[in-house]
Amino acid sequence: MSLKIGDIPLEHKTFDKTPSLIASFQSPEFRSKTSIERSEILNRTLFELIEEKPDCDFLLCEVTDFLAEVTRNAILDGPYNLTAFERWLNQLSGLSYEENRRIRGKIVGKYIPRDDFNSLFPIGQNRVHPNTHTVTAHTPPDLDSLTGSFLGWLDAFACRVGTSLTVWNVPLGKPGAVASRLFTLLYSDEIFYRVAKQKTLISHVAMDIVQQEYLQRVKGNVNIRQLDHQRYQNHIIHIDEDGYFLGDWRVSDVDAVAQVQRLLNMIMHAYEKEVVFKLTLLFSKPNFHYLECKTTLEGLLERTVPEYNLQSYDLKPHQIDQLDLYIRKVLGVSEGYRCIIKSFFQRMDDIAGSNFMTYATELQKIADGEFYDNDQHSDHTIDELFGIFHRCYQQLIDSTKILRSYLDRLDVAMAIKREILGYKPTMVSTKAEINEIRSKIKDYRHITVVFPDSTGRYVPVGVIHRDDLEQPVQGTISFRDFCNYDEIKLHDYLEVISAIDHHRTTINSQKAMVLSVADVQSSNVITAEKYFEMNDRYSTRGQSFESILEQIQALQSMDEPSHRELRILEKLYRKRRAHTLAKSTRFFIDPERELHDYLLCLNAIIDDTDLLNKCGWRDLHSIAELVNRIKSLQEEKEVEIIDFSDRSQDRRTLRRCIREMLECEELYSFYKVVYDHRQSVVDDLIRSVEPGKDTRFFEDRKIQNHSCSISQFKMFPGNWPSLENNRDNILTTWLNLNQQVRRKESGVDFFLHMVSTIPGAQEAYTGKGVNPNERDEFWLTGLSEADESISRMRQFLNSISKSPKHQSIHLNAHVEGPNTPEVKIYERVLKDTIGYDDKAFCHNDKLSRPVIIFHFNQGSLNSRKADITPFLPK
Repeated sequence: MSLKIGDIPLEHKTFDKTPSLIASFQSPEFRSKTSIERSEILNRTLFELIEEKPDCDFLLCEVTDFLAEVTRNAILDGPYNLTAFERWLNQLSGLSYEENRRIRGKIVGKYIPRDDFNSLFPIGQNRVHPNTHTVTAHTPPDLDSLTGSFLGWLDAFACRVGTSLTVWNVPLGKPGAVASRLFTLLYSDEIFYRVAKQKTLISHVAMDIVQQEYLQRVKGNVNIRQLDHQRYQNHIIHIDEDGYFLGDWRVSDVDAVAQVQRLLNMIMHAYEKEVVFKLTLLFSKPNFHYLECKTTLEGLLERTVPEYNLQSYDLKPHQIDQLDLYIRKVLGVSEGYRCIIKSFFQRMDDIAGSNFMTYATELQKIADGEFYDNDQHSDHTIDELFGIFHRCYQQLIDSTKILRSYLDRLDVAMAIKREILGYKPTMVSTKAEINEIRSKIKDYRHITVVFPDSTGRYVPVGVIHRDDLEQPVQGTISFRDFCNYDEIKLHDYLEVISAIDHHRTTINSQKAMVLSVADVQSSNVITAEKYFEMNDRYSTRGQSFESILEQIQALQSMDEPSHRELRILEKLYRKRRAHTLAKSTRFFIDPERELHDYLLCLNAIIDDTDLLNKCGWRDLHSIAELVNRIKSLQEEKEVEIIDFSDRSQDRRTLRRCIREMLECEELYSFYKVVYDHRQSVVDDLIRSVEPGKDTRFFEDRKIQNHSCSISQFKMFPGNWPSLENNRDNILTTWLNLNQQVRRKESGVDFFLHMVSTIPGAQEAYTGKGVNPNERDEFWLTGLSEADESISRMRQFLNSISKSPKHQSIHLNAHVEGPNTPEVKIYERVLKDTIGYDDKAFCHNDKLSRPVIIFHFNQGSLNSRKADITPFLPK
């Protein structure tokens, strides 16, 4: 007998080679490599691990594990996240666009034509949106939003919505044990650390908009005359031998550096003229004396730089200062501007590989004693003199050319820019916000993005172009559940292009969006329906072609197949088409990916419907279809456990079908595990609440209408004893948290918290429901000293007192807390709105201030959206 769908084993898979690779990365040889080399090796290694696997695969578990092991063992200078690999894949791997998508498809288990994602994102006609695309849950994320955003991220990653990264954003990080349970089982907790980002305000940083286009990395030995900016288009950066960033070489630097270089050229030109003048003057004297020759040669080798007619160029004081710095700091001649020319030549021979000292040696031959008589007068022949002159002057010219070639090197030019002109390298870190980047780029056409490694050197990540930075849209967003700007905060330079919601949706955009909104209880009902359609085109659901044909033939042989059998036959025909398509293309949807999608959707829908307590026909059909598909994947053949498509669509039938669905053994096996775990986690959470300590008890809190803080805590009948035992601590903590909310958002002055009981697994299965004799609560408080706050409270209470639903459940209220003047204010408000009995005050000095407590039958008010939000004051 096969396992029920709730008992399907879920394993964390790893690459077989991961342990041995991690061991090799810990070797001294690998760790001695630069961070740039290590990063390239790791990314290339991960790519090869993915490439080695069959095309039809789902490797997210393996990839996440590899990222985690690299991070855990500190192989790189920082954490290794999927965005780092994605950036390498996009910008440094050298893969074509479609090969890049194929690798992505193997990671997320889905590689289909890009146009098929057009039902989720506006990517028709091969449109790729600018920069990073983020798929986000709302703040704080509930299970519906968490699931929808994760599945949306998988698809956005597969189809490559943006030109840069694909980010899954989970505000506040890893959620509590209830919401994260199935994610942990499927992918481990590392999915929240190696894949997800944790931003409450979605904004982009340099890493989200960085690129490699028109970026040229150049080492210092390159001649700057060979570098071409192509009218500002190219961004040229200076890197060292290991590839680390040293500075930018901009168009504006060319003339500024050339003006400094020209000063040394003047020196050499003046010196060359001096050599010609002095030697020809000496040679013009017949039989010149040895002392006269020696004086001339000393004058050509032992004088300081300014003495060689440099004054004829009429240098200004700041030019002299620049020349001094040039010789002293850039060329390393300690005496600077007033150095002896011979010392200058010696230093140039050392650093530039010139032959000035050969020139000096050749020049000294004029003073060779064999060319002088006893009276020390020259007896050179004219051809001997000019032969020496020609050789030494040629050496001088050749050495000057070598020197000038050296001085035109990029590293020398960058030293001039830094040491003389005072231009420091301009760069931004990978985490720089857009506004910071805009402030630093100023009038430049480009700016370099860098990442500091453990040694303090800068790894050049890429370039940001000013033209791109000036665009009004710097990235795109997809919303999943609660699609409005109260729930999800983002910068105005980000544009929403996609949303799936079942709430009131408030989005604006200048461009066409893919917006899917429906009157369903869970946004993942919509997601599941989209997946049904997509998967039916490309998924074989793990079934072989032979198995599909056998099932078709068995059904076709029936004389009068039932509606159920005809539905199965229709699905099998779709599987056969998908199999044929898979043979002729490389497209695929991995069965494990499909199973994970369905498990996640089913988990979220069950949660958002409070175990089908809030369920419509569309929700129910989706749940039934999910159960059937999960079972088919498990059995590797097409099966149908339950179906309601033939039932009449009235409310009474709906209730019967919900009961039938809850009693389905397959579904019960799934939700029992979920809700038993939830009840245990909820109990632990209730008992752990203490004033002054962090707690997740109130994490499901929303700021609505800019003034109302509404939180909700759902629990099970079995959790009430723990709540009663720790009730004072929970109330005290709630009051303290309200003050924190008020400090952060001064406009909030109305606070409400719902404590709602929902059926547990056993209650739902047996139909017992919650205990009608037990009472749920919601707590209400405001600012008694603020007329506006009390007015909001009155508006709310007046609204609910007129609501038919609230009247039918007979809300009872009392004021609880210390006996302060605030009690009278609350009692008056209650008496004026709902007819409060002022004898119902409950004295409790453990609370810091009074609270209005409402009681109502368990399970009668469970939906914040339906039961509270419509009545909130504007």
